[in-house]
Amino acid sequence: MTSKFTQLLFLSDSDIVCGLVCAGLSEFILFARKSDVRLISLDVEDRTDVVVPLTGLRGVVAVDWDRRTDDVYWSDVTGNSVSRACWDGTRQQV
Repeated sequence: MTSKFTQLLFLSDSDIVCGLVCAGLSEFILFARKSDVRLISLDVEDRTDVVVPLTGLRGVVAVDWDRRTDDVYWSDVTGNSVSRACWDGTRQQV
């Protein structure tokens, strides 16, 4: 089965949130909120968001996921960097 991705941009009074929706074998929304990256599974009824355990995030504005390596990527404008890590926060690197 081929996964389909849709980029999202949410605007609120205090935040701009960038997100990614993955539809395929597993459906989820991955999104960034400046100081964290979060995940909402669409495969379960409880749509509670879960924080991906990453450190040193200050100005995350974009997020992506590599389905081949299962790595999460994000850009941080405050740190002027692009980083990646596993879902569990291990192997985090700039």
